[in-house]
Amino acid sequence: MLSDLFYKVVLILWLLLPSYFANSAALLVGGGKPIDFGRSYKGNRIFGKGKTWRGFIGGISLGFLLGLLQQYVARNYIYMIVPPFSSNYTEAALIIITLSFSAMLGDLIGSFVKRRLGYKSGSELPGVDQLSFLLCTFLFTYLFVTNFFLKYFISIEDVMIAVIFTFIIHKTANVFAYLMRRKDVAW
Repeated sequence: MLSDLFYKVVLILWLLLPSYFANSAALLVGGGKPIDFGRSYKGNRIFGKGKTWRGFIGGISLGFLLGLLQQYVARNYIYMIVPPFSSNYTEAALIIITLSFSAMLGDLIGSFVKRRLGYKSGSELPGVDQLSFLLCTFLFTYLFVTNFFLKYFISIEDVMIAVIFTFIIHKTANVFAYLMRRKDVAW
């Protein structure tokens, strides 16, 4: 029983890695022109100074590249441990870009919500900070790569594993980014 749960955790983390990596990598490659071009809506920035085009596109790109590497490794070396995203490379690429793009879009939506609620850029809003990209990832994979979603993320247990580990990964990534001086706060 424990080995089944352990495998399920490994599998879900493996399959969500392009989303996690895209979201985290944006911090490393970000900077430059803000996505909202410095504009405000009702007295608050639309997204905030921390959401930049370079971070958005860089996060998507790095998440996509990691996913392609995962596809290659899973398909050629460790297919007995974890599956590739798909046996078809075109479908795998669609799954990977969906995972990477939706994570970045979800993070952007989370920032938009925080600004509408009056939270400043860099301030913490528990739940929104950790789950906006995951919820968007689930929604987009369901809408655009439905078979992939239904195969791996259909049970409550699958979703709970993803949610719990998303909190852990988010906290760890933020502390790491803080220690690397890429963030002003370690939350």
